[in-house]
Parts: sequence; structure tokens; C-alpha cells
Amino acid sequence: MKRILFVDDEVQILKSLKRLFIDTDYDVLTVESGEDALKILEREEINLIVSDMRMPYMDGYQLLCKVRENYPKILRVVLSGYADEKIVFKALRQNIAKLYMFKPWNNDALLKLVEQIFETEDLLSNNDLLLLINNFEGLPTIKSSFQRVIEMIDNDEGIIEISREIERDLAISTKVLHLANSAFYGVKTGSVKQALTYLGLKNIRSFILATSIIDVMSVSGGRIDFVEELWKHAFLSNKILLFIYEKCLHKKIPEVANSAGLLHNIGVVFMIKSFSKNYIDFRKKP
Repeated sequence: MKRILFVDDEVQILKSLKRLFIDTDYDVLTVESGEDALKILEREEINLIVSDMRMPYMDGYQLLCKVRENYPKILRVVLSGYADEKIVFKALRQNIAKLYMFKPWNNDALLKLVEQIFETEDLLSNNDLLLLINNFEGLPTIKSSFQRVIEMIDNDEGIIEISREIERDLAISTKVLHLANSAFYGVKTGSVKQALTYLGLKNIRSFILATSIIDVMSVSGGRIDFVEELWKHAFLSNKILLFIYEKCLHKKIPEVANSAGLLHNIGVVFMIKSFSKNYIDFRKKP
């Protein structure tokens, strides 16, 4: 039987969680502090820890850092309020937590999340592989200038404002103009604003996400020769995905799937970052 430890300083929250899982096949333990959670971990075998972020004395971030360090095979999830969004995403970026759910939660969604976590754990039954993934430091993060442009697009700001933001960063400006003037699009322009108008903001958003991930994939001995090929494949895949939804299915793509085309090959990025030399040698084989 899988064992779950819930950590929250609000007793009513813990009671609600206990009731939610009462008819499941999981053994649920609850504690009101990070200190008590660590005491439980010393003497009990736990498969999954679900922690609030904002707690006195030892907050959820500090607790999950200790869990990762001392019990790396225990899966870590955050269940916290929207006010803690910044620290939650910090925990995700640093792989302190694997997943998160905001309060107030949906009961069915939380049960489904836990079910999927354990299903994935069973698939990754190789202990060495599970340990590697659990301790992976994370993929390269999007630099702040790229993130700002993506936020402006998501907030439906105008093309003039977005083009001005892009023009402030020479790297982004160059990449956008290079894309617009490439054989793929064939626009002849030196204007960022005109390039945005022709390419469309959805394509620009996908393009920036793709380049921000792949652009930082440096390995010892230089960049891998197929990075450009990988980038083009990711961008084109997302373009096809958006086309299928809009032109064939005649509906807006769900937000959760908006970058699926870009990230469908993310395992390659993982291999490059974790096993760069071995992966290069593998690629060189005939």
C-alpha cells in the first residue's frame, strides 16, 4: 500500500484531506509542521509527501529541500495557496517539488493527480532512473527578457508595445528577423513590427519558447551539430499542432496543450543535459 504524508499547519485542511482519501487504497498520514514531518520520515516508509508552502518555523520549501537531500526517492508535491505562487514555481524550477496544486483544490483532480503520480512511479521502477529524474536539477530556464515578451503576448498587449520590448534585446530581435526573412517564410524586412505582423503573435510565442530552451543547450566541446535541426523541428511541430486545432478541429487549443509541439521531444534535451558525451557518441554512430 502506498503511503502519503500531508503537511499543513491548518488542522481543518488536514481533516479534509484525510476524509478525501478515506475510501482509497492509500495509507494517509498528516502532520502540522515540517519538524514533525521529518520525525515521521525518520521512522516511517513514505512514498509521497504533499506539503503546504507557508508554514511557521520551517516552511514547505525548506522542508522539501531536506526531503530531497535526505530521502531522494520520496516523491514531492506542493499543495498551496495562490498567494504562494512565486515560491511554488521556484520549487518547481529547482526540482524541489515535482508537481503542484493550488488551494482550494478540486477533489477529483487531486485524487487523479496522486493516482497519476504513482502510476508514473510504477513505470519508472528502475531505481537508478527514478533517482536520476528525482534529483535532476532542471532544464535551462527562460531568460528574463524572453519571459517578459511571452508575458506581454499572454496579456494581449499590442504589437507596437511587444515590438518595442523585443527591440530592446538584440538577441531576440535578431532571431525574430532571421525567422521572418528565412526561406520558410520569405518576408524581406528589417522591421521587427512588420515581422510580428506577418508571423503572428502565437507563432512568435512558440518561437521564443523553442529558442529559449534549445539556445542554452551547450555541452563540453561546443554546441551539438543538430541543435538547429532540433529547434526547427520543435517550432514546426507546434505550428502544425496549432494549425490542426484552428483549421481542422475549428476550436481554440487548450492552454495546457499550447506548447505540446515544442516540448514533445523534451527527452532529447534531458539526454543532452544529463549525458552529453554519451549522447554525442550515440549520435555519431552510423
